[in-house]
Amino acid sequence: MRFTIPGEPIALAGYLPEFMALFGAERWVKRCDQLADEVERSRYIHKIVLDYHWLEMNVCHQWQVFTQESRVDLCALRELNLASLNFVATAVEIYKQLSEKGKRVFSGRVIDALKAENGFAALYLEVSLVQRLLSYGFEVDLPDMEGTGQFDILFHREGFSAEIECKSQSVDAGRQIHRKHFYRFMATLQSDKELGQSKRNQLIFVTLAGRLSADLTQQSLLAGAIRSLATSDEVLAAEGSGFKLRKYRLDEIAGVEESLQDQKQLQAALNRVFGPNLHVAGWQAADGASIVVMRSTKVDDTSFPLLEAMRKGASQLTKTRPGFLAVQEHGMMSEDLFLPHVQRRAFILSGALFGQYKARHVNAVYVTGYAAVVDEQNRLLTPGFAVTNMRAKPRVKDAHATALIDALLRERRPEASTTPD
Repeated sequence: MRFTIPGEPIALAGYLPEFMALFGAERWVKRCDQLADEVERSRYIHKIVLDYHWLEMNVCHQWQVFTQESRVDLCALRELNLASLNFVATAVEIYKQLSEKGKRVFSGRVIDALKAENGFAALYLEVSLVQRLLSYGFEVDLPDMEGTGQFDILFHREGFSAEIECKSQSVDAGRQIHRKHFYRFMATLQSDKELGQSKRNQLIFVTLAGRLSADLTQQSLLAGAIRSLATSDEVLAAEGSGFKLRKYRLDEIAGVEESLQDQKQLQAALNRVFGPNLHVAGWQAADGASIVVMRSTKVDDTSFPLLEAMRKGASQLTKTRPGFLAVQEHGMMSEDLFLPHVQRRAFILSGALFGQYKARHVNAVYVTGYAAVVDEQNRLLTPGFAVTNMRAKPRVKDAHATALIDALLRERRPEASTTPD
């Protein structure tokens, strides 16, 4: 397939009526109304919706503004709104060029994503890559969607062809405390009026023996124990099945009180005292503040599920053409891609994939984030980095490699890494 989409936001918005006609306006509005109701319940639920469902909400908002006022609204979250409009336009053009079987599969994936707990992350990665490859002059086919292959994208031009398998990885994979479960737990605590009106300046430190359960009954037992401890004047510690609690005054912990208005400074202060892998949230009243800090005694291992996803992706490539893995970490923002430990982990895992697991056919592992988009004068950039395999067979020739890396990274932020010879 080959097509172009316009660059102007209003022209992109022109695809919204057709998009809704294809994939069900009523279905979209119903889902977005549900998400909006959840947002109203708690600022913690708002955080979940912003992290996991920004595309659905922005598409619905832009559709309503466009149909009612014939304009687009880019006043807030400009980058994510532009990314949503690009997704809509690209999705419509992809749909038009698919076979009947491909159209059914694509529609099914859109409908499934509307209901999914992780939203559109996986489908967004594929659609975004298609649009970028087309803009750099490649022709694109979708074998997995058409039922002609196990990998996601086949792209080619001037006698050159290569394959991409996409893997969208949750930020919670391998973690004992899932961020969305923690936020939902905090939403439950926040609903307690007595806690919200407390004049105590306190920190409740929660140590779990293992995972934070998603089961509401289990969460309610923990929430009840925290309420009892937080509202008591005498008790400083408590424990129950799978958890221990300890209460501190905020002035007992160096750096906390002066950092309450700055999340990053607060996190740094708490990490110095309690160690890494903490989940932190709280609430403030006129005369007091309460903070909940949670950790697990079991160590997180985010590397294992990521490596397993990469190994599975490599197995889906045919080995007859140069292959690439596109890994999208759900929950990673643009600035996170600059962090040394993020790039170092990708370098180590890619090295293991290329060497220990003999995925010589994988020319590079490209890493980005679901919400990692940057707007420069209506031109969407997608920060990311690539770890390249210098011993790959078959290997991309230099002329094609330059165009390909440009298409994936747009602007190389941060700089691409390479495996050593």
